[in-house]
Formats: sequence, structure tokens, C-alpha cells
Amino acid sequence: MEDPTRPWTAFYGPDVRPDIDTPAYRTLGDMIGAVAATYGTAPAFTTCLPNGMNGTLSFAQVDEMSDA
Repeated sequence: MEDPTRPWTAFYGPDVRPDIDTPAYRTLGDMIGAVAATYGTAPAFTTCLPNGMNGTLSFAQVDEMSDA
């Protein structure tokens, strides 16, 4: 049944839901904090440079730096 306040939904295919689920996190910062609480010291990012240098940031470090 077509919603008169949202007429565009009449054009959605049969497998397309008219609504999406509410996101688990309100902001990217909220998501980073939750992931840091779960994974803490686990590596989040590692970078390797052509000269052989490398560095790794943990989820907790990413959370701390994103708050700075």
C-alpha cells in the first residue's frame, strides 16, 4: 500500500524495504569508542613504508587520538 506522505516508495522494487534500520551508532565517534572498548589493545591499523619502517595503532590509541 502506498504511503501518501512518501509517494516515491511506490517505485521501489518488490525486494526493497521502504525503511532502513536505525544505525547502531549515532556518530563515527560513538562507533570508535564502542569498538575501542571491545577490542582495546588489538591492532586497528598498520602501515608499512617503502623504506621498511612501519607502525601500528591499537583501537584504544585510535579512540584516544580521535578525542584529541
